[in-house]
Amino acid sequence: MLKIFTGYGAFSFMMMILFLTVPIGAGGSETRGAVFAQSILVTTDKVSYKPGEDVTITIRNLSRDIIYAHVGVEGIQDVEKKDLQGSWEKFPPRCQPPHCFYDIGPPEEIGPGVAKTFVWKPLIYVSGTTKVLSASPGTYRLSFLWQDRERKEWKVAHSNNFDIERP
Repeated sequence: MLKIFTGYGAFSFMMMILFLTVPIGAGGSETRGAVFAQSILVTTDKVSYKPGEDVTITIRNLSRDIIYAHVGVEGIQDVEKKDLQGSWEKFPPRCQPPHCFYDIGPPEEIGPGVAKTFVWKPLIYVSGTTKVLSASPGTYRLSFLWQDRERKEWKVAHSNNFDIERP
């Protein structure tokens, strides 16, 4: 049976906050990240990938407080692709009920200054079913849920934008 965080109060995969994208690095560096008022940084290892190439993602806690987040594919709320109008179209990062049933464990504690890294295989689950397609060429970002226990509500952090190249 499906259990998705019934024990964590107002947990919702639909919560969103505003974010600010800033360049990271010096000179002509192409590495970009998303920085939030709460000092969370989510970056990819590169800004351009070949089709099917794995994307390495790092979630870094830049604050003085402990934060909580799911690290790994289960932590991705949405795969977002920029459309021709400049809006972000959302795709499920994994199979969704009623097509799949799974347990998601508790979030990991990420201490001040700590970074957690994992690999995402750029796959899109068609309409949340078990049918999987490789992410098509375009500009993407990933959204992640995180929380600091003082405020209790879940927030959304976005990775930097990255491109999947044409074959």
